[in-house]
Amino acid sequence: MWTSLTGIYLSPTFSPSDAATLGRIVSEVAINQLPQASGPAASIHSFNEGYCKAQSPALTPQWKETLLVYVLKTLKSNPANGSLLQATDADSDLLKAWIVQFCDALHYPVEMAEPFHRRSMERKSLHVWHVDGSIVGFVGYHPPVVHDGETIFRIGPVYVTPQERRKGYASAMTAALSQYLQDGCHIPSRVMLFADAMNPASNKAYQNVGFVQHSEVGVYTFVK
Repeated sequence: MWTSLTGIYLSPTFSPSDAATLGRIVSEVAINQLPQASGPAASIHSFNEGYCKAQSPALTPQWKETLLVYVLKTLKSNPANGSLLQATDADSDLLKAWIVQFCDALHYPVEMAEPFHRRSMERKSLHVWHVDGSIVGFVGYHPPVVHDGETIFRIGPVYVTPQERRKGYASAMTAALSQYLQDGCHIPSRVMLFADAMNPASNKAYQNVGFVQHSEVGVYTFVK
């Protein structure tokens, strides 16, 4: 499980019974109402039930979106023009504005943008896509996790400015960052990401460079 400004995310290892227990515990100890909760279907439904029933007055879970979990199988080359470069302080004003737009489009709290940008720049995890001297988008990755001797990288966000979309840049950035991460890792590694099930363009972009669907995640908010 991990928590953030976007709520709680349940690990796939959570059983439904453990998820229900966790929901009750979170309801008892959390000062504020969760903004949302996410996880695999069976466990997130149990968590929601435990969490909502323990609230006074009781809450109702409300479906927000379904995310598809993609895992890189065999990386495919992408012919799109451009190159991936690590973001620098000179890119910060543009990146901050784009991160706000990204949060707004996904209905995330815009107050996430500044701390996300700051932490990402400190970790050197943001990269930009340069085409003919101009930046057309950015891509980042989250802190890697080591599990059973394998490093797991999660790519995201992936953003291309509206006027530059449908040119293959999202696929190209994702492929280039995947290659960069795996080349720099000295133990077995895996690259994964989330995609909105209702966004065929982003799903196609990831499939084009070798990502295959692994599972689904349900995202829920809570209403009184």
